[in-house]
Amino acid sequence: MAAQFVLLSVLAVLAPWPALGPWRIALFLAALVLVAWAMRVMDPATFSVFPEPRPGGTLVLRGPYRLVRHPMYLAVLMAAVALGSAPPPGAHTLCAVLLLPVIVAKVLREEKALDLRYPERAERMRRVPRLLPGLW
Repeated sequence: MAAQFVLLSVLAVLAPWPALGPWRIALFLAALVLVAWAMRVMDPATFSVFPEPRPGGTLVLRGPYRLVRHPMYLAVLMAAVALGSAPPPGAHTLCAVLLLPVIVAKVLREEKALDLRYPERAERMRRVPRLLPGLW
């Protein structure tokens, strides 16, 4: 949990922002839009930075959650690619790469917790990719 925030913070500080270029800026902005969309369709009582469902939260199956199970984590990875791929490679690139196993671990942990809390979720989400359609 803390690793995600540390890596994101270091990545944001170390990223060579002037070197992003148009496609990286577009990807970063798309990540922000995805976060905003996911938060908009979510009940405020459901949101948590921790990978466990909150008491009183509800299972969200609309908006971007129809397309991927974890749009917020996808947005984090999109931002990491945008910032971490900026030239020249360096510590910011390493932070972006290290975010992938951290996010994968959080996804797996969160899915176990969600399936325990919402038994109907596993069947309903079987055809929805975790993060990337056609990949995972």
